[in-house]
Amino acid sequence: MAQLNEPSSASSASTTKWVLAYSSVPQTVPGSFTSYTVLFDTNDPNTNDGSMHSTSSHTDRFIAPADGFYTGACLVSSSTPSTNSTYVDVDLVHSGTTSRIGFAGHGSTQLSGFGFNVPFSYFLHTGDYLYCSIATATGFTTNVGPAATQFFMYALR
Repeated sequence: MAQLNEPSSASSASTTKWVLAYSSVPQTVPGSFTSYTVLFDTNDPNTNDGSMHSTSSHTDRFIAPADGFYTGACLVSSSTPSTNSTYVDVDLVHSGTTSRIGFAGHGSTQLSGFGFNVPFSYFLHTGDYLYCSIATATGFTTNVGPAATQFFMYALR
């Protein structure tokens, strides 16, 4: 029974790729349903594949380093007292074509501290990239930190 709880080998654990990035500064999301792409300026120090996300260029992108199945989520939370009609999605860019692969949101008024978590599971090709975008009626300011505005991507191999 103890063997069932052990990883199959040390080499399989080292090939698993993942990244967790978050926003360390507040971002102002415009209103009028103007699409806003969330930026992530800090990678968690435990991230084991920095090639999946750069904190110096294209801080909005999360890139697939190899063909395979990936899972993850984008979490966005607000520090604004109230926000009306807010929608968050995860978009995939493959060969120049953008497709929505995850979505969360609500048309009602959201109070301060609301958060939308947008999970995804998808097959990605080498070089495909994902980003998280927001559209809202009234605009808001994001919360910051790894538990507030973050993007997580994990290779399922």
